[in-house]
Amino acid sequence: MIYHDIFQDTPEAINCFQKAVEISPRFTIAKLNLGFALRKFPDKYDEAAAIYKDILSYDPYESTLFGIYKRESVDIDKLILFSRLLNKNLFLYYLNEEPLKSMFSKDMVTLQNRILELETELSSKGEKLKDLTDIIETQKKVISLYEANVSNKAGGRNKRSR
Repeated sequence: MIYHDIFQDTPEAINCFQKAVEISPRFTIAKLNLGFALRKFPDKYDEAAAIYKDILSYDPYESTLFGIYKRESVDIDKLILFSRLLNKNLFLYYLNEEPLKSMFSKDMVTLQNRILELETELSSKGEKLKDLTDIIETQKKVISLYEANVSNKAGGRNKRSR
């Protein structure tokens, strides 16, 4: 499960799960994970279903398993409940599946548009800040010239009064 969950390397995960099942044909967890990984590939869906049926033949406690994995849709209420119970966001595994894909793609478009608006606003503010900085620098130069001019005039008066 490490390859599949952490690294998202489904082909490598499939190889590892297949080796585990070869070593121990009734290793239910390995078979479950193999079936789950195979489900990621549309052409392997039947193979995954066969694996789940095989598990049911020797492990009756997994009686709801085939029904769960056979479904094409996600029961959002159950997913929320399991996410809370396991303290893990299980929705991450289904982001590319309907209805989550549609929900998040709409949000993504809205968020991308907002990001573009904010980037434009930030650019505009940056230009305005640069203009204001230039004005401040120009005003400092004007003040320096004025002070130098005042200083020169005062120095000229002091020379005349001597």
